[in-house]
Amino acid sequence: MRQKIDKIYGELLSRVRVGSMTVDDIKLLEQRKITIDSSLSYHDRLHEVCNYIEKLPLDTVCLVPTCKQCDLMNSVMTNKISSEEIILKANDYIDCPKSLKKKACDTLIKIKEDASRSAGLAGTIVIKIGAKVMLRRNIDVTLGLVNGAIGTVISISKSIDGSKIQGVNIDFGSGKVNTIERAKVKFQLLERAFVIREQFPLCLSYAVTIHKSQGLSLKNAIIEAGNSIFNVGQIYVALSRVTELGGLHLINFDPHSVKANLLAIEEFNRLRKIYRSDLPPIPVSSRRWHKVWDLI
Repeated sequence: MRQKIDKIYGELLSRVRVGSMTVDDIKLLEQRKITIDSSLSYHDRLHEVCNYIEKLPLDTVCLVPTCKQCDLMNSVMTNKISSEEIILKANDYIDCPKSLKKKACDTLIKIKEDASRSAGLAGTIVIKIGAKVMLRRNIDVTLGLVNGAIGTVISISKSIDGSKIQGVNIDFGSGKVNTIERAKVKFQLLERAFVIREQFPLCLSYAVTIHKSQGLSLKNAIIEAGNSIFNVGQIYVALSRVTELGGLHLINFDPHSVKANLLAIEEFNRLRKIYRSDLPPIPVSSRRWHKVWDLI
């Protein structure tokens, strides 16, 4: 459904999904690699990628395999903005029996900044006026305030005494400023120990991990699909976020890293044979493509 306007790209992704790429598929994807001067230093190459991103439309997101790469890209892009840092700290309330209080507090300290373990809301978010952010909750579908919406921070709203940030004012591309307030979530820390967290449902959106990008549909994305890919299906997830081939930009692309779970495909075929014999079996490919080393 995402690629219904680009049939050729959709068919390519169907082959990537099951690890059955063709030579033509690889050639097509390699044409989408951006040009980076390999003679530059690592630092200069990183900034060249960031400069490339700045020339793309506002809704462009960089998808990378690891959290470390994500944090690095967001940090470099945010540092380009001259305004002061705005620190958004979560308000956490522990709900547990007194006997578990200390253990719960210690556990919360360990996972406080891990949004994947705290219902998607980070303990600390650092933004700037002018920074690009992504909404991580559905707030109002009629206004386009949905999970994955990208906008620019215009200003913040504070309490009367100026001690608390009550809202982040964001333009999501419509020219109208929407105020995003804290969301409240409850997640489990331990058995019989929960945390109620109040935090803005936002994250910097220059880069997100491929894992966190699941569910997004993007017109434009710049993707790291090289040697740092560490799981089957990871490249498929990244490439399939993009609605058409023209919006795809690759930093690195390693065909050897395009892998599918063969056991899963065999199970699909077993079930098809029993219940849907009218459908052809999914082809299983054991071919391993040549490795292309990254330009780091």
